[in-house]
Amino acid sequence: MEDGCMDCRRREEDIYWSHFQTVQFCQILSGHFDQQLLTSLRRAVTEEEKEKAKEKAKAHAASLENSFILVMRQTHVYKGFFMCVPSEWSRVHLPQKTQQVVLRLNEKSWKAKYHRTGFGGRLISGWKNFVLDNFLEEFDVCLFHLASRINDCVILDVSIFRVVEEVIPPSRVPRAPQGRGMRGRPTKTLRNKEKEADDE
Repeated sequence: MEDGCMDCRRREEDIYWSHFQTVQFCQILSGHFDQQLLTSLRRAVTEEEKEKAKEKAKAHAASLENSFILVMRQTHVYKGFFMCVPSEWSRVHLPQKTQQVVLRLNEKSWKAKYHRTGFGGRLISGWKNFVLDNFLEEFDVCLFHLASRINDCVILDVSIFRVVEEVIPPSRVPRAPQGRGMRGRPTKTLRNKEKEADDE
């Protein structure tokens, strides 16, 4: 029975990510997706350091109820700037609607938008500010603990377990000129293509 449940969970996650990738692509086309890019200036990290950060987070989470851990990926901290909340955890602990949540770390707080979807939810608006202010990097591990949920007020306490203790702020990647391809060549927009079709 347990194996069957795990299979169902994996299928559910596959469906969720396929759905989200489609939404993400549409947001990029419509200009509603954060296209700012960051690149890490941190030294290369080892597999041992990645595992050590995860083990520290797991050990801390063991003493807390209503918590989950998440390893930071590029779409969390370098591009896109969204963070998907585990679907099972969000169904149990978060309101089943889109609303604002508060992220709290070291007596400071950040407001973020929790966007509820049919397959779970994700943190979007405001999550980027939390990432930038705390210099989060890929493979860092965040522990989220539900500190308070009174009516529509949700507070998540966050603990950060870094793979490298030394903090070097990531650098912004210069954006390519609008309307040009990867090598600086002008690209045809959808509107230009439609105009060409009308001229024919």
